[in-house]
Amino acid sequence: TAFIGTNRVNGKDVKTRLTIKFFDASGKEVLPDKDSPFAYALSSLNSSLTNKGGHAEFVSDFRANNTFKYINGSYVKKQADGKFYSPEDIDYGTGPS
Repeated sequence: TAFIGTNRVNGKDVKTRLTIKFFDASGKEVLPDKDSPFAYALSSLNSSLTNKGGHAEFVSDFRANNTFKYINGSYVKKQADGKFYSPEDIDYGTGPS
């Protein structure tokens, strides 16, 4: 879990670049390939764009060899700005109208 402990420091978005590496029991790095791809879960993308200060956690800057897989029933989708997030208020149980 990667957690950034603040929202809009000085009125600006907070952006973190994350590099994920996997290692086997002997300490050797394990790399994905065509026959053994990796699946990364980017979950708990909170959104309250019209409540409590208006913010949405998002994922962006996917490299060309990565693919976003939609979760059935999730409000998180690719938006017009190229970021993946929910435009609906899902933090406080309001959901889409």
